[in-house]
Amino acid sequence: MSLQLVRCADEGVTCPEVERRLRAALAATGRAVLLVPSFAQALDAQRALAAAGGLSLGVTVSTPSAWAAERWEVWGDGRRPVDDASRAVLASRVLARAAWAPGSPLSDTPGAAALLADLARRGLPWLAGAPAPEGVTEAERALVALLADYGRELEAAGLVEPCCACAALPGTLDAAGAAVPGVVCSGFCELPRAERELVVGLAARHDVTLVARAGQGPACASAEALLAQLADLAAERGVDAVWSAVPDAPAEPARAAELSRLAGALFSSEAPGVEPAGAVRLLLPAGPSARAEACAREVRELVDAGCADIVVSAPDAAAAWRELAPRLAARGVRVRAQLSVPLESLECGRAYLEYVRCVSRLVELDRGWPAPVPVPEAPRAGTVRVELEDMSWWPPRELSDFLLSEVSHVPASRARALDAQWRANRLLTPAVLLGQLTSERDVSPEVAAATRELLRGRLGSAASKLLAPFVQGEKAASPVAAEAAAVLSCVLDAARSLKELGLTADPSAEGHVTLAELVRVADVVLSSARASLRLERPVPGASVTARVMTPAAAARLAPASADALVLLGQTSTESAVPAADDVLSALLAAYGVEGRPRPMDALRARFSATVRAARRSLTLERLLFGADGKACYPSVMLTELLACYGVRADAKVSDLVESLGEKSVLVRSETPVRENASSAGTPARRELTERPAPAGIIGAERRALVSPPPEGVSAEEARPLLSASQIESYLECPYKWFSLRRLRLRDADAGFTGAEMGTFAHRVLEVTRREQLARAVERAAGTHALADARAARPGAMQDGGYRELVDELVARAQADPAARLAGSSLAEAAALEEAREVLGEEFDAHLAHQYQLVGGRRPLPQALVPHSAQQLGSLRGLRRDLSTLLDYESGLLTGFEPRFFEWGFGRGGAEVTYAGVRLTGTVDRIDVDAHGQAVVIDYKHKSDAGFAGEYDVFGADAPDLGAPFVPRRVQSLIYGQVVRRAFPGLTVRAAVYLCTKGAHALAGAVDENLADNVFGERGPTAKRLARACVPREATFGRADARGMEALLDACEESVAAALSRMLDGDIEARPVDAAACQFCPVLNCERRLRK
Repeated sequence: MSLQLVRCADEGVTCPEVERRLRAALAATGRAVLLVPSFAQALDAQRALAAAGGLSLGVTVSTPSAWAAERWEVWGDGRRPVDDASRAVLASRVLARAAWAPGSPLSDTPGAAALLADLARRGLPWLAGAPAPEGVTEAERALVALLADYGRELEAAGLVEPCCACAALPGTLDAAGAAVPGVVCSGFCELPRAERELVVGLAARHDVTLVARAGQGPACASAEALLAQLADLAAERGVDAVWSAVPDAPAEPARAAELSRLAGALFSSEAPGVEPAGAVRLLLPAGPSARAEACAREVRELVDAGCADIVVSAPDAAAAWRELAPRLAARGVRVRAQLSVPLESLECGRAYLEYVRCVSRLVELDRGWPAPVPVPEAPRAGTVRVELEDMSWWPPRELSDFLLSEVSHVPASRARALDAQWRANRLLTPAVLLGQLTSERDVSPEVAAATRELLRGRLGSAASKLLAPFVQGEKAASPVAAEAAAVLSCVLDAARSLKELGLTADPSAEGHVTLAELVRVADVVLSSARASLRLERPVPGASVTARVMTPAAAARLAPASADALVLLGQTSTESAVPAADDVLSALLAAYGVEGRPRPMDALRARFSATVRAARRSLTLERLLFGADGKACYPSVMLTELLACYGVRADAKVSDLVESLGEKSVLVRSETPVRENASSAGTPARRELTERPAPAGIIGAERRALVSPPPEGVSAEEARPLLSASQIESYLECPYKWFSLRRLRLRDADAGFTGAEMGTFAHRVLEVTRREQLARAVERAAGTHALADARAARPGAMQDGGYRELVDELVARAQADPAARLAGSSLAEAAALEEAREVLGEEFDAHLAHQYQLVGGRRPLPQALVPHSAQQLGSLRGLRRDLSTLLDYESGLLTGFEPRFFEWGFGRGGAEVTYAGVRLTGTVDRIDVDAHGQAVVIDYKHKSDAGFAGEYDVFGADAPDLGAPFVPRRVQSLIYGQVVRRAFPGLTVRAAVYLCTKGAHALAGAVDENLADNVFGERGPTAKRLARACVPREATFGRADARGMEALLDACEESVAAALSRMLDGDIEARPVDAAACQFCPVLNCERRLRK
């Protein structure tokens, strides 16, 4: 027998010569085989043969790979063809084993594994055991050498590479005595090595004909190269190659005359130029925002011109579908697409992969995670203490994303609630999270069932649980059903392949692996998997269909099979010439498996076939300017097409109009933004117009809603309940107060920030100084109950009974705050050392308390829980700060002793009024001297740099001491006024802020006569004193008071004036300075100030 190589000028796959050859085969054996490049072409060929008469029965139409696979299944050696998933797993396994060998030049990377798999797919029979040619690197040589190991792995798994089956099939068929009818191959411009071996191998004993559209032009260069490759291979195998050509002139398909002339002139320098007649059009959107609308309008215009079957080809077909489908449907055009897209590019794909990755990691973490320990002494029953391990997974954002996706079947409100719950809990453990994921009440029945299957190691079963509602449930008609079904079907296929390889995490299976290992391998497979989507946007009553496809699919269309063809993305970047120097092609060429790639020839052949598919109209679209505003240049193929009309590559729009005609060059501007943004191409109807008011400006009718009264209380009688920090926030900026305090706009994540550290520091300092005062009272009374308890049991300070006794002793001291108690201040060295010991013990105890879950579920408010080494370092820094604060305090407040700690007011029915509103809050500390003079202290855990400048009562500019005055920071002054009224026996002489961080600092308002006592040995400079000291004779506009009393009254009066605006509903943004805008959640405020 021989290989018949036939040159034919006919465009169709089922040209007369192919029909003649098939009829001859039918006459000889009663059967014939027609092999074509794709399944889509096989369907077209079947229709054409049925229409030709006498060829609908007895002719098998298929692709070479599918035909070979069918015969291998019957006459092969029992091994089944390997699929992509199994290939990826085996290649990764072989590479990992080799890469860990000492001295190996290979690295176990995903790219290297993918290259090994591609080499096996394209050339295993010719690469395994092949000697290394010159010019390859050591790593490349080692990688190719692994193909022998890969082949053994394949054989052990009962698998075979399709390329091996193709190459071996002719001999296998002959050995089995299988009858092979005449084979005709048509429509090919290129064949991989395995299929060339199949063709030549079959030709050795059977009738094989390859009909190729060949000639002298560049568009036929690929086909000519294929004929030469087959002839050379036939000569090597001792098979006669018989050349022939069809002399008859081809039948011209029914297409527009201009398109026929263009098809003949394309890529030919000798063909006559083409005269424009309106069949070829250029679509030139000015920029990306105009592209979709321009294309939609062009399709609609083609429909109006009588086109019923329109093909839209785009380099990014998935993006074209997303942008064009709603626009074309709005114009009465039915849209279809069959796309193959990376699984990870789909929302459902990403969501599922994130889900299984996260669950597998949680399972691994849970294996070694310590169990919660009950805390029986806790106030709430069921309280437990947890221990944390690796918390780099918190918060579980990937799980939240999955639950918010359609594939989870979880209601959005429930998913958001879970997300907020997880993000608010820094003590979240893997066991708790896995428990919620298996609870139908917490998630959805589908997710709960899928998670249970995952925990059993069943990856495919988990996917099937999520798939079921999209196939036969209420979501079958969902807009995402096609995508979800495609994604989860890919997962099922991958899981099936892994199971057949013996890779399972099912604990009941022998040799099972961990879930983490199974997911890791599946991740490798699925990250390169592609999902096949069959999409349709139906339009009731539509008689016109637009098909969206890739350029490769468009090139396989039958000649003159579409009324109109719209080629999108004809810029030099979107339709670039493929690279010819990739590693895979270079290695296949170096080892002699394939020839050197000729990308320009292949591109020309594909473009020529695409152009010939149009029957009435061909439209080519390219952007004039890209998203970056830079000019876009035409693709190489568009340049060659324009050359047929005598148009230069750098032609301007005006030149194109002059050459092709005004009606054939359509420009779409980006200026009509509303039309371009609308699916229907018309501006949305304007319902109303509203000019956004500046931040915080609201109408009079809504002002009452700013501070609504409690239920049952009239607006006239109601007074808001505020804290000193809220008042200070309102004075900084009313809109900041409204956003933070009323709307509560803040980060949902439980943090490890200054706020949590400050709360922690407050508690440790409170307990330390209370304990010190209680011990001083006990020593003064000559009792030793506290000392005995500490001696009897380490950690006695945390006992409830001990704390009650401390409270009793402190209450005794507070009954007469002016009475002196030795050891209650830090002035004495022994007292300072004792305070250090107490602080260290309380720091550790309170830190352990942070790890408690109240009732076993809820963490403490503002719990300080470190998750990372950096945060542990910050915690050590906090311990150091609080310890050095004691040293710093030992030189302050000479003659003063602490008496009140975290003194609360305005709660439990004890109403406190300040500036016309009800006030509630907590004063961190009140120190008292022997004369009943008090210093009100507010802790601030922030940097000492610039602390005095921010918190001293007077700024750099000296104020008018006889005029009303309100400082930038008023919190301690508010507390001072409250203390002044609550304790008539005390005289407030200072209201200060104590910096608990870094080198520490003391700032605020101090009576000028007590400055030496308050600042002690930490006395500031004279310049600084002027900003902190309040003169005794200063009136601040008050006639009834002087000094500190006048300052406190003047501050309240000014605050009252500001709060009256709050009561009137005034929340207009009015920041006092740039610092006021810090931590404000309204980032787009037009009045935001920046430093």
